[in-house]
Amino acid sequence: MHVLIAALGSRGDVQPFVALGWALIQRGHTVTLVTDRLFQALAQTYGLRVATFDADVQHHMASLVQVGHRNAARQLLELARSGKRTADLIFPLIHAEAQNVDMVVLSPLAMVAADIAVQRGVPFTTAAVQPLTPTAAFAHPLAPAWPRGWPGERLYNRGTYAWINGVLGWLARPYVNRFRTQVLGLPPRPWRDFLRADPFPRPMLYAFPEQVVPRPPEWGPDVHLTGYWLLPPPADWSPSPELQAFLEAGPPPVYVGFGSMVDPDPEGLTRQIIEALRLVGRRGILLGGWARLGRGARPKDILVVDEVPHTWLFPRCAAVVHHGGSGTTAAGLHAGVPAVVVPYLMDQPFWGRRVAALGVGPQPIPRRKLTAQALAQALDRALHDEAMRARAAALGQTLRAANGLAQAARQVEIIAQQPPRPL
Repeated sequence: MHVLIAALGSRGDVQPFVALGWALIQRGHTVTLVTDRLFQALAQTYGLRVATFDADVQHHMASLVQVGHRNAARQLLELARSGKRTADLIFPLIHAEAQNVDMVVLSPLAMVAADIAVQRGVPFTTAAVQPLTPTAAFAHPLAPAWPRGWPGERLYNRGTYAWINGVLGWLARPYVNRFRTQVLGLPPRPWRDFLRADPFPRPMLYAFPEQVVPRPPEWGPDVHLTGYWLLPPPADWSPSPELQAFLEAGPPPVYVGFGSMVDPDPEGLTRQIIEALRLVGRRGILLGGWARLGRGARPKDILVVDEVPHTWLFPRCAAVVHHGGSGTTAAGLHAGVPAVVVPYLMDQPFWGRRVAALGVGPQPIPRRKLTAQALAQALDRALHDEAMRARAAALGQTLRAANGLAQAARQVEIIAQQPPRPL
């Protein structure tokens, strides 16, 4: 079977789809990934054929961070502007690559891939790394949480899906319908399709487990929670001598990294982190990343790395500090170590709240409220609360045993055997 995967977004959005493609290849299938050129080398390392575009993801993430401290509405508008800039570039590429495939897997931002699959008469599934299906159990991941204890929470939670999914769909309507009419020769979708609280075509695969996001009763049988899709380190990968020596030179360090977040003050952020680690008496490994951590002077008990597989590094750390991206959150929970989440924007506060609700990390510290003292206080709890550490270890053991990646690959094979579904 030849599977087309259309995955748009930052590395945290794309890497789980690379993992899914790799798992399908291990099961004898051929996989083509349509994604940004930044992730071409990553995908090719795992055997995927890659068709790329250039959406300038790093610039887009910097723009999102700039508005991310304000409100969800500004973030939605920035997403819409990005989509408008890249739709005419991405949609034709997906269309070209879909001509000789047997199955299509699409991320939510690549919704037009479902239209292409329907036109070609091949099965498809949407796949996402955050919960987008409406429920009263919790708010949309891009929405603020309802204040604890206030009445009306369930009504608010449901309303956030109509608001956010509806706004995103409405903003996407012009270029989706233009592509349908001008390229696919299909009539435009009616406006009401784009304003639905649940506009994403089903079936839906979710790359997280019920142990982390309990399945709401409203979700039907065509919504599948498979567990996390984590990439193992490349077969030929090994840690640098410097990293190996650092790990062996003392007790497990604290990892600090903020992934694809482009921080406006990398020097100040680095100083805060170093001071917090000094206050708790711990060594640290800082991931430079797009946040550019490690800039400026630093003590000898701080190591800065460019890129290390989280699945290898996190189990060797005493705790992890990260931005709450879905992929990094998954790796931290999978490793079984407590996490301190410092969310910037989008769905990151949601994952920070889930980490705290599970009792495997303290309450998240929004980036705009981060201080050395606040981070040190959170780290002190993550490092010394034995009940929290036991819960994290137990959850990690459960997640590792579940093998969500294998479950996801099997579910793709099942969907591929079913008749194509209309939109």
